[in-house]
This record gives sequence, structure tokens and C-alpha cells, in this order.
Amino acid sequence: MKHLFILLAFFSLQSLISAVHAADAAPLPIRFCYEDKEVLPFYRGEGRAVPVNNPGANIEILRALEHSAGVEFELIRRPWLRCWDMLEKGSVDALVASFRSSRLGTLSYPVKDNEVDSQRAMSKAGVCFVGTQEFHEFWQSRHTSDKRMAVALPKGYGVSERLKHEPLTLINALSQDDAFKLVHNGRVSAMMDTCTADGKRTFVQRSNAKEIAPIYPPFEVNHGYLVFSHEFYDQNKAKIESLWDALGQQNNSQVLERYLNEYSYPR
Repeated sequence: MKHLFILLAFFSLQSLISAVHAADAAPLPIRFCYEDKEVLPFYRGEGRAVPVNNPGANIEILRALEHSAGVEFELIRRPWLRCWDMLEKGSVDALVASFRSSRLGTLSYPVKDNEVDSQRAMSKAGVCFVGTQEFHEFWQSRHTSDKRMAVALPKGYGVSERLKHEPLTLINALSQDDAFKLVHNGRVSAMMDTCTADGKRTFVQRSNAKEIAPIYPPFEVNHGYLVFSHEFYDQNKAKIESLWDALGQQNNSQVLERYLNEYSYPR
């Protein structure tokens, strides 16, 4: 009986060790939320569906990391502000965001020597004013005039912090499409939109509004970071640090270049 007990204990221990190893080998599920509007070259398609083919550079970059980093992304599309709200409530774990000191209370960024580590960023994008000819002329002479003009911007976009120091009246828009409609209908003079990726121009002129054009160079250029809620990061610190390391070592510029070439952006 004693030998039987020892044998059972041995097999129980082996089963426990196997279960632990299996748990370690299982990919870490990450609920990733991103905007339900097309933001080329980073995201393609509209609505909640994730395109099966050519979903956008950021999605391809994430998927390429899954096997080597031991993670599995669940892709969730919502309006940007909704993604932010879901992360704060713990409904999603991650999103892509630029660095703002005001976000440190909510987001975990890759850090090195107490500074955000741009070498482990996911992308680098520029944001431009996109407006009427009147706005273009205003912007060039804004420091010599008392005039103010209205700019539409979806709520929650970090660039709003810098815009507060300019002679502008910010109008909250529900989305980028809503912001464009406000400009097109003459309700505001300009909006903000992504206009460069990896230093190359990405803005696509809308055929029904050729009088609305971007102002280059970009008003602001930021790195886009894969960021996590503090709770999720604290629970999976080693895995996330390895994921960030892999992201920094991966050649993401090739993915961006392919999308830029495929969709024939004006240079």
C-alpha cells in the first residue's frame, strides 16, 4: 500500500508539472481595441469587422508577433474614445497610443532609464491640419492676426493638448468622418488627420472635396506605442516586456512600405 501511495503521489506530481508547463506554453490572450474607421496605412476597413486580407499595417505587425512572443490578439474595433473607456473599465487590455504624460495614470508604456522607449514603438505618424484654402492662409499668418478659426477633432485625441495653445476653437466630433463632414459643410474650417507614416505622406484626397487639403509639414509627429492597462501589465509583466522587445527588433518599416506602395499615396 505504501508503494502504491508513493506511485500515485509521483504521478500526481507529474500531472501537476505537466499542467504548469502547458499553462506556460499557452499563448497569452490580449484583447486589443482599435478604431472602427479606416486610418491608412495602419488600419483598413470600416465598422467592427476585421478585414480578412490586408487589415492594415498595425494589425499585420501584431499578428507577426503572436507566435514568437507567445501571445494571441483578440481584435476588437470600436470608436477611439470607446476603446479608451473599455480599457479603463478592464473590458480590453491594450491599444495603440502616442505618449502623453497625462496618460501615465492609465497606460503602461515601454520604458528604459525612466523614459518612454521609442526604440520599442510600433509606428511613427504625423498629424496635419486638413482644411480649406481660407484656413491655409489663416494658418500662415496666425501670429500676426487676432482671428480665430474652428477646428473639428474627435474627443480623446491627444493632439488636443497642443492645440489649446493655438488661436483655434476646438469643436468635438464623434469621429473622423464626422469631422470631415463638419469641414465639408462649412461648419468648421479644418480638421486633424494622419498625414504621414514613417516620414512618408499618406493623406488621400477625397474626390468630392478636392478643395480640402492637408498642410505639410505635419503639425505633430508621434510614435505609436502598444500600451496596456496597468492591471494587465502588472499581471503579465515578463511576457509584455518580451513582447515589446520583439516589437523593437522586428522590421516594421517593410510592412508600412508595402501598404504605402499598394495604396498609391501621393508622395
